[in-house]
Amino acid sequence: MTTWNRLVRFALPVGVLAIVVALTLLLLYHAPVRRAILEPVTWMINDVRRALAPLPQALLWAIGLLIGCAVLLASWRRLPGETEPKRARWTAVRPHNTNAIAGLARDLERSPRHHVSRVRIVRELSVLAVRLIARREGLPLEEARKLLISGQWPDDPRVQELFATRPGGGPGVPKQRFLEAVAHTLAHLERYHQEV
Repeated sequence: MTTWNRLVRFALPVGVLAIVVALTLLLLYHAPVRRAILEPVTWMINDVRRALAPLPQALLWAIGLLIGCAVLLASWRRLPGETEPKRARWTAVRPHNTNAIAGLARDLERSPRHHVSRVRIVRELSVLAVRLIARREGLPLEEARKLLISGQWPDDPRVQELFATRPGGGPGVPKQRFLEAVAHTLAHLERYHQEV
């Protein structure tokens, strides 16, 4: 939540409370305002009472009960417990790392021009590769990471060349062929995953 949203969420109830308090004080201590607001309301209530006076008492009670039931039904549908499962289903579908996905997309777009973006992409692919190696070979993550860093995995030299594009890992892929190498590496990782 941004600072502006927090400020609005705090200021709105405070503003409403200030208006209610100010109106209450005006009604209590300022006769012209009291006459201007309360007298029309009083006249309206008296007019409604005069209009309803000829109706039978049982009909008035029935109308009141129907209105009360309608209000109760409307408020029952808005109970917090009723809306929670819908929220849970929605959040379960949304990806947990939307910022990471957006950042990766930006890095892919910038990769032909910026070395830092290329390094970030290789780092993300390395994390994915380490997890796949650990899962497929039944190794701890640290050992899977050593396999990748040492160049023992994979057998494909083009994938090895991409994973060498990290700080201290060698020259790696030239920037002109970087996106092609990323696509090839993703295809290789997908095949490796499918064979699990």
